[in-house]
Amino acid sequence: MVVTASDHPPAPIFDLITGRYLGLSAGHRRVADVILSSPHEAALMTLKDLAEAAAVSEATANRFAGRLGLPGHPELKRLLHEDLRDTLRSIENFGDVIAEARTSGDPWRLSLEDDAARLRRIAPLGGWGEFARASSRLAGARRVYLVGFGSSAFLAQYAQFCLSALRPDCQALVDGAGLEGAKRRLLDAGPEDAALQIAFARYSEATLTTAAVLKEQGVPVIGITDGPDSPLVPFCEVGIVVPRKPGFVLSGAGAGAVAAIDALLRGTADILGEQAVMRRSARLTSLLGDAVITPRP
Repeated sequence: MVVTASDHPPAPIFDLITGRYLGLSAGHRRVADVILSSPHEAALMTLKDLAEAAAVSEATANRFAGRLGLPGHPELKRLLHEDLRDTLRSIENFGDVIAEARTSGDPWRLSLEDDAARLRRIAPLGGWGEFARASSRLAGARRVYLVGFGSSAFLAQYAQFCLSALRPDCQALVDGAGLEGAKRRLLDAGPEDAALQIAFARYSEATLTTAAVLKEQGVPVIGITDGPDSPLVPFCEVGIVVPRKPGFVLSGAGAGAVAAIDALLRGTADILGEQAVMRRSARLTSLLGDAVITPRP
């Protein structure tokens, strides 16, 4: 069904594009990459500018809107302008906060507000049903590998720590063992297993080499990364996009990566079932004994 200007999808344009991304042609993916990486700049581009930025013909750029179910490029521009207008309105609403930060030095509140805005833009490539597909993989796999190098190693270890409370055979592949150690641990990995791999720019050689090994051995990879143009995406069965967070400390992930992991954990627990999860939790609590302190009600 063609969507008209009066009944366009209620989802943000970001969700609409990521939901259709995997079904796009190579040229249309390049157009999508331009819009997703710089949506506000794209809102101000002419059709010719958009085509040049994506290195495609104007005809290809013009057909992109139709691939989203929109009547044409003008409607796409209108939705991008709506997104830009909403952002500008938010900036105006935060004017007092920004002014206060300049005078009193309040980076903390601004950082939290930035995280809150980015959390709303987390989306799986291919649509929200991909979250369920990913959780099914994590619940039903023989073994789950949690993969991350560099700063993503801490996120992979967090995912392994939490997922181990839900199901057995969860292995973290992180910096400690190096690339050779990761390859050794993947020796017997196969299609019955699953991997959750986390990677943000700048992508390391170990990250992409490990992703290639997983794909070669038929292991379904769920990727959490920072854009549809990430080099991790081609190796993934499911790709979850967490918008980049610029900064010298957190160069891509931050709270968004943890939120995406937690969403997968919640979905995995739901698939495994409350009784199975509670039984495992009770056994774990009994095993830990005095090592943990349980708050009194």
